[in-house]
Amino acid sequence: IMTHAVDPEKGLNIFNEGYRELNRVFEKRPDNIYKALKKFAGFIKSNVPPRISINHAKYIALTGEIYVRRDHFSHKWLNKHFAQKGFILKDSYVSEWIYYVDYLLKQKLLEPDTSYRQKLGRLIRIGYMKMAEFRIKKILAGTGYYKFSLTNVEKLLKRSRHILPVEYKGEPGLTLGIALHETIDKYCGVINLGPFGCMPTRLTESLAAGMKVENKIFAERSVDQNYKLPEVFNGMMNIPFLTIETDGNVYPQVIEARLETFALQAERVAGLMKKSGLNGYGK
Repeated sequence: IMTHAVDPEKGLNIFNEGYRELNRVFEKRPDNIYKALKKFAGFIKSNVPPRISINHAKYIALTGEIYVRRDHFSHKWLNKHFAQKGFILKDSYVSEWIYYVDYLLKQKLLEPDTSYRQKLGRLIRIGYMKMAEFRIKKILAGTGYYKFSLTNVEKLLKRSRHILPVEYKGEPGLTLGIALHETIDKYCGVINLGPFGCMPTRLTESLAAGMKVENKIFAERSVDQNYKLPEVFNGMMNIPFLTIETDGNVYPQVIEARLETFALQAERVAGLMKKSGLNGYGK
């Protein structure tokens, strides 16, 4: 809404009004949540007209340490900063981390209770989560401000495992997977965010620094040998990737300058995506 609405300020007010009603339903009548979501989606679609189709959105992925990336104060409202430049800053879902933990359990990389009852309980929970995710996202796609896609951590980890084995647990494998699997096809760039002095954040930066399109092609072809990118993407082009460490204070000038440079790189990639018909352009 901040990026695409005809009147973003009015649109946010309408969104917040609808969101408060959703919360009330969820608190008092949780069984009616899907009905309330459909009403919410219709409310947004009718009252918040977009000036740009969601199919032409320019996305930037916000990854990294889960608590920092999910708190707008901690990342100093980067979503507003990029909205002014025409980008949607897409936070990684909380459910992504839950699916990741379930994947580690499946690979026997964690030590849970392995009784038959516990295994069956996890299978039921995972199945219910995937069903709920599908229904919720399908409904919200009706707002015109959300493009339907499902979370698949296994696909991400398959693209990063040649750099970072899955045995190394934490956000780095997921962040690298997003950079190698979903940039260009979905995202114009990736921001890797973490608290000041965070070791996993710095590890990810050291592995992703200078990542190029040819690295993405290599990662994709390790899973699908027939993977190809349009010829407009030169293999030696850098994938826009920026690491930011935050301590809650205002960003210093050096970070502000890096954000501007990153935005220019992401804009260039977005232009090439539009030219080649990726991410819904030309379809």
